[in-house]
Amino acid sequence: MRSIVGAILVVGSTVLSGVFSPALAERPNAANMSCEAAANRVLSSGAVTMQIAPATSDRFVASRAFCNGNETTEPAIISTRDKSTCQVGYRCREMPAGGRR
Repeated sequence: MRSIVGAILVVGSTVLSGVFSPALAERPNAANMSCEAAANRVLSSGAVTMQIAPATSDRFVASRAFCNGNETTEPAIISTRDKSTCQVGYRCREMPAGGRR
């Protein structure tokens, strides 16, 4: 019985170490980027989760192709190092009932 519990703990800690990896927690910080760099990051990646405030992140997309089928896009305006109003791409938003794409 101990070997089974030990194996589960080893597997569990391995999985957890991957989930809580510092690399996964790091997100681009808009406050440290120029508007152009932030917009280019979204455009080149297609979809990026970016830190926009000390404890706030949001997902930005290059086009509706990166949203779910029931979502549409709206312009994403954020503050960056060099501009207080920078359009970095779009945010996915659920379409209103009966809405069209």
